[in-house]
Amino acid sequence: MWFHFCTSNHNATGRDTLEDMYNWFYAGLSELGHKVTISQHEIHSDAINIFWENFLPKMGNKIKETNAIYGIVATEIPYGETFNGRSDGPWPLRWKGFSEAATGASFIWTMVESTVPYYSQFAPTAFVELGFSELLIPKMTNDHPDIDFSFFGLRTPYREKVIKKLEKKAKVFCPNKFLSSEEVSNLIARTKVGLSFKQSETWPIPSPTRLGRHLMAKRGLVTEYTPVITRQAQLISVAPENVDFAAFALEKLKTWKEDAEIAFERFRVEMPMKSIMADVLNKTGVLALSKQLPKERAIKIVLDPPELIETIYDVNIIYYDECYFCVRQKIGEIDFTQDKHILKEQYKDDIIFASSLMEARKMVKFNLKSYLFKIQSKLKSKLPLLSKDKSVKIVLRPPKLIQTINDVNIVHYDGCYFCVRQKLGEIDLTQDKHILKEQYKDGIIFASSLIEARVRVKFNLGSYLLKILTKLSSKVNIWKG
Repeated sequence: MWFHFCTSNHNATGRDTLEDMYNWFYAGLSELGHKVTISQHEIHSDAINIFWENFLPKMGNKIKETNAIYGIVATEIPYGETFNGRSDGPWPLRWKGFSEAATGASFIWTMVESTVPYYSQFAPTAFVELGFSELLIPKMTNDHPDIDFSFFGLRTPYREKVIKKLEKKAKVFCPNKFLSSEEVSNLIARTKVGLSFKQSETWPIPSPTRLGRHLMAKRGLVTEYTPVITRQAQLISVAPENVDFAAFALEKLKTWKEDAEIAFERFRVEMPMKSIMADVLNKTGVLALSKQLPKERAIKIVLDPPELIETIYDVNIIYYDECYFCVRQKIGEIDFTQDKHILKEQYKDDIIFASSLMEARKMVKFNLKSYLFKIQSKLKSKLPLLSKDKSVKIVLRPPKLIQTINDVNIVHYDGCYFCVRQKLGEIDLTQDKHILKEQYKDGIIFASSLIEARVRVKFNLGSYLLKILTKLSSKVNIWKG
């Protein structure tokens, strides 16, 4: 049987994050004798096509219109009327898009066992574990790892706190960038013990790909306490509840090598990927679908989600569905699946449409020049008549964007650095600072130097994130699994 994975509904970064999981599916299915392929913009009528969840509205209908047989790999946790309890950013749209796509799916493979009952309402569903395969043993080895602890992933204030504790007593390495699969392999090879943090405060299980990669590489791994201990997690060191994670990790560093050797052997015996995939195919009835496959036909399918191409001043140029959207950052999240007339009516001059990137750039720069001309005209009208003496030089410099930190623009104007949240949109910086402060409150900060501006922005950002995390933890119920 032919299994074809399609990543059309993911952007470039998303596709990179799926590489590990694809390698596990490839290993398990090919060891069972199946053909396994992957592409970005193609599905096949005579294959079992598989998409990873990340659907926007209308994507599901596009897939169903092809009449191809397909299944879905579900990676998120249904919670209320959204995924993972998130109502911000793209999550509401992903929730809506998933239901549309799932109604046409022939099966669903979920990465979290407790979600099986929910996904089963759409199609036969099975829990997929990431197990052992000879095909997944890393080629990159290192008999003398030089790093005590490493972590690759999003740096949050909480994670930074744990890492700093460890740095006082051990050598720790945490790259400040997204790593390719090869770079991850190299880092794991150089590491004695990997660190595994929960995806969120209420996340029920340790990361299956992170655990799997460390187990296959014969490396130690310590993970935070989670309510659900998966079979993978039983092989490594899970911190008990309410135990200092840094202290727990340091203790496990003492016996990392022997622990990793034992875990590898148990992983090989107890969790062969070939057996796991055979069970998954059986539970979801996938093998029976081969009788329904028509003649061979390759089908082009473009489901690319909105992709940020570039930013000019405070305008994002985003490509989606063969159109370039020029959007002011102050607007925030937008549903690009809506009709353009509706978007124009809703956002007025804050959104522009273009058919090419060149046209988009020209339109943004033209609008930007008009805005700067408006500012300069204001400045001229406010200057007092100094003198008729032609030797007096008047320099009119409009506000200049110096740097952006997270969602804050640092703008230099008239000898002052203004730290302005992007959500405020356009601001008349010629006004008195007292008026600006009264009007925009904590949305604006003033500094006399660029260094001071950077320090104040980063300090306020840290306080803001702490406030958000505190709010979230107080509002989100603990997942019981």
